[in-house]
Amino acid sequence: MRAWFRFVLRHRAAVLIIVGLLTALAALSASRGVLASSIGRLFLGESPAWQRFLERADRFGGDETIIIGFDDPDLLSPDHRDRLLRITARIEEWDAVARVLTALDARRVEFRGGGLRIEPYADEIDDLDRAALAALLDEMRRDPFVGDTLLARDGPGTAVVIELVQDADRKAEEGPALLAKAQAIFAEEGIPHTRQYTVGQIAAVAALIEESEVALTRVLPFTAALLLLSVWLLFHRLWPAVLSGGVSIIAVIWTAGLAVQLDPQISIMMAVVPAVILIVAFSDVVHLASAYLIELGHGRDKEDAILSAAEDVGRACLFTSLTTFVGFVGLSFVPTPVFRITGVVLGFGVAVALLIAMTVVPVLFSLTPTPAPLRSGATNRVQGLVDGLLRGLRRLALGRPRAVIAGFTLCAAGAVYYGVDMTIETDIVERMGPDNPLHASVSWFEDRFAGTNIVDVYVEAPEPGGLLDGERFTRMARWQAALEEHPLVDDAQSLVDLMQVLHGALTADVPDAGPLPTTRPQLAQYLLLFEMAGGDGLDQVLDFDRKLMRVRLRVAGNGFRESEAVGDAATRLAAEHLRDDTTVEPTGMSYLLGDWLDSIIAGQRRGLAVSVATIAVMMIVALRSLGAGLWSMIPNLFPLLMLVGWAGAQETIDSDIFLVLLIAVGIGVDDTVHFLVRLRSEARRTADRAQALERTYDFAGRAIVMTTIILTAGFLPFATTQYFTTRILGTLLPACLIIALLADLLLVPAMAAVGWIRFDGAPGDEADAEVGA
Repeated sequence: MRAWFRFVLRHRAAVLIIVGLLTALAALSASRGVLASSIGRLFLGESPAWQRFLERADRFGGDETIIIGFDDPDLLSPDHRDRLLRITARIEEWDAVARVLTALDARRVEFRGGGLRIEPYADEIDDLDRAALAALLDEMRRDPFVGDTLLARDGPGTAVVIELVQDADRKAEEGPALLAKAQAIFAEEGIPHTRQYTVGQIAAVAALIEESEVALTRVLPFTAALLLLSVWLLFHRLWPAVLSGGVSIIAVIWTAGLAVQLDPQISIMMAVVPAVILIVAFSDVVHLASAYLIELGHGRDKEDAILSAAEDVGRACLFTSLTTFVGFVGLSFVPTPVFRITGVVLGFGVAVALLIAMTVVPVLFSLTPTPAPLRSGATNRVQGLVDGLLRGLRRLALGRPRAVIAGFTLCAAGAVYYGVDMTIETDIVERMGPDNPLHASVSWFEDRFAGTNIVDVYVEAPEPGGLLDGERFTRMARWQAALEEHPLVDDAQSLVDLMQVLHGALTADVPDAGPLPTTRPQLAQYLLLFEMAGGDGLDQVLDFDRKLMRVRLRVAGNGFRESEAVGDAATRLAAEHLRDDTTVEPTGMSYLLGDWLDSIIAGQRRGLAVSVATIAVMMIVALRSLGAGLWSMIPNLFPLLMLVGWAGAQETIDSDIFLVLLIAVGIGVDDTVHFLVRLRSEARRTADRAQALERTYDFAGRAIVMTTIILTAGFLPFATTQYFTTRILGTLLPACLIIALLADLLLVPAMAAVGWIRFDGAPGDEADAEVGA
């Protein structure tokens, strides 16, 4: 390590030129990124089931919809009709729009004048008085294709559904742009944004992009400001803050440059990367600056102080960066594109942060005037508080080590007790928080309409025309009726509903006609009459060969698990009601994500297990002892146990809780490394275990507390965001870091004090550490 620093100092001009050129190239690359968050692309990627869904969507229409609802006390007034017609006409001009559906598109189906008549309800508006309009509105609400979907079940609510042309190549940011244009049109036609309630997949993507923008434009600057302030308060000097900030920004630029090269679309996950790398880079520089000042305080000249800091802290920084790297790269074990790319980019960011710290920082140390050394006593109030905290923790850990170990053991046991019963769910809407407009919109729709979370179920017969087989159709009707009884199904729409409406109109005067046609000729004739009468939308539920049918289920909930449960119920009930040669395939974005959720969680757990195992090996190497390395994993795992215990105490917990675990295991281990590496060095200098622990507290304790304060302050701004995944980075992750600090400054020295972690060998000897009894 000393040799590396000597090499850097000899070639400092070349180092600065190379770093400057690479930073310029990285900045150019980063400037080409765009904010975008395609949910399917982020989580499902090249999944075969996702590709099949896209193929089906090309034929029947997908779930790329914009749904805008609003209240209007005069739903069927001429003014309301004319306004909706203008809105519809303007939006239908867009090439990206397949069709626009409103309550005005609803049609009455009746047998009159010797033939089937399909006529818009809206055609009657001008001829009706207020009482007749109210009666017409009630009739429309009873229509299975209008009530609960385009008209509220009661009250003045109505909805406009904008279906986009299915386009797998559409850029993720284009959907939210269309949403904004549609909202502007509504506002121009007299429905202000405050009265608009927007749901659908595009609205969710728009909310994700908005949160990504918040992470980049608000959280990142706020984080940088807090980090600069924290460093200044801890050192009470300006130059460590400026140095840390400059070096960290370079690391962020390099990381952003790679991220955009891998994927130019900046997702919500990728948007948090710059702040995370900024925080990690600050930590590296603070450790080096603190060690440099301490070495100056020992009377060394500038160059010797730089090289000694490299030897004392550089190796520990290397191992801490490696452990953080491993924790972050553990994300790449999750079988989704967003986690894989985020894991790779975060791992790269940690590596370049270390590289820049180990090159630029010593060069800048050598080029700037020699600073006043850091005295062992407190030089300001903050350092006084830090030193007071350290004294208290040291007295407790070394004075009552067995009581400390017992206390940590009880806490761990309680966490295990609660953590074994953890219910995991993922709900994009709930992730947004109660104050997010999407959350308010979904609540508005849930109070007035059937669920807006859609699961499509495709029913396929073995041969063309097979769906028109009377016996098969009767079974499908019973199957759909059973589905509608499911507690999570708000509504089901399919060919069965159309046939029920047509049968009711054509057999109104026929006694004992039954609710549905039951023969192939009847079914075929009804479809022919429907198309001849001007009925449309049949291609949305039935293919041309009459072999494949889509059933659209509206789920009473927005969770992915709930969607999966509905899709699984459709498959299970199909086995009870349909013929063996009839296949059923549930699909749709939310269903596929629910079905994929177990794989995501398994990948997160696998990544966590690999990270923990790899870090354990690295601790063994860093401490040069099998026993000490394994014992050191106890305090490293303790914050994770506390988080799992907290999660288990909740009714349900979001799957992204594992994201915090992976980041926490990578960052939280850093202080353990710094403490034990220093303890090992002190144990080689003195045979007195108590004295070695005292010296370790003096040298490493303040830096450990400082970096924890900096890390905590850096992550706190995430707590101001609406999105759950970013919000817990500002709440649960700082809590884990504080718990890790307590474990490092209480549990680790207590374990060393009782001999569980022991570094044997004569002072000055390089003997490996051994574990005590």
